[in-house]
Amino acid sequence: MASVEQLRIYHHPNVQRAIKNKEIYVRARDGMFCRPEPEINTNSPWLFESVDIKPCIWCHKVLFSLFALCPSPALDCWKVVVRPRNVLELVALHNIQKKMGVPSKCGIEPRENVAANYGGYFYNRSFEDGLEREAEVSEIVHKEINKDVPVFLKRGCTGIEEMFGRSDKWKMAEGQEALEARLNKCFDESFKEPKTAGHPEDLEREIFEEWLHFAHSRGDMSYLRITKGRYLYPQPIKYTEDTKF
Repeated sequence: MASVEQLRIYHHPNVQRAIKNKEIYVRARDGMFCRPEPEINTNSPWLFESVDIKPCIWCHKVLFSLFALCPSPALDCWKVVVRPRNVLELVALHNIQKKMGVPSKCGIEPRENVAANYGGYFYNRSFEDGLEREAEVSEIVHKEINKDVPVFLKRGCTGIEEMFGRSDKWKMAEGQEALEARLNKCFDESFKEPKTAGHPEDLEREIFEEWLHFAHSRGDMSYLRITKGRYLYPQPIKYTEDTKF
């Protein structure tokens, strides 16, 4: 693989496209790349808990999206994945994450590249920490939700797996370490700040409501236990030969 060490930064086509779309800008006083004021993504299906994952923005916004690199921090990113089988189990997992207070998120899975309806993730910065968290989460989930709820450890993000293949084969490109050092000098702290935890109260309620609507759309009628039997949409009359009208 050819070295990426001397890759152009300011004139890279993805960088130019991001500038044109006002996703990033170059600050006049020092020539640093900056992000617009960080905002809460009101379209996100996720509820976060104590998320302080400093490398995530850097990995996704810069290394992966702009320069198509397998981000070096992703090599040390380990996620404990929980797969609730219905929305009731998802709500129970959310309550567990709130009690644990560790970096995590849970929500619905509308992504086409994820073969699941619901997901929960616990973030760790080493393989050893991931193994410890997996054992802890497995014990709690199997005790408080159900012993059949899948819990497993994975490396990095699904999008990185799609581009670079099996995560056990990931490696940095030739010259990538030097390029990342150059990028660190060009992109300001707005790309390196941790995600903030918490949502406005109304937004959290609306995300929860989206979970219920998503459950209905997937035929997961367990949500009726949450709504006390109230359907979110009118149900069809099922006509039979004995129906009179």
